[in-house]
Amino acid sequence: MYDAPLFVVLIFHIIEWIRQTVLITTILVGVKWLPVYYGLTINLAIFFVAVIWGMAAGFGSPDDCQAKQAGRADFLKVQLITLFVYLFWFALPAVVCKIGDAIIKPSEDEDGKPIYGSWTHE
Repeated sequence: MYDAPLFVVLIFHIIEWIRQTVLITTILVGVKWLPVYYGLTINLAIFFVAVIWGMAAGFGSPDDCQAKQAGRADFLKVQLITLFVYLFWFALPAVVCKIGDAIIKPSEDEDGKPIYGSWTHE
């Protein structure tokens, strides 16, 4: 009963781990992988399917099934938290970059050119 919803939820989480790793690599190392990060935004569609299906399977399964496979049922029920947290997490990089640009203005040299470059300014 839980195999297919668990599979879709786990695929969503694996893609999201890869997506966040690409973002961290872009920020910390400076590799220009932002198009890959944006390409993995397709995970948003998988997110809605995975979370809705996972919660439906976790909360809607028979009691005897939930008793026999309590860990799997609980994992699918926890996707309710993912529903709310992910929507904020999804927008976090853009918000952080905009706040950072508003608070810390890049310094300029005599010619008016920024001293450093940033992928948020390109």
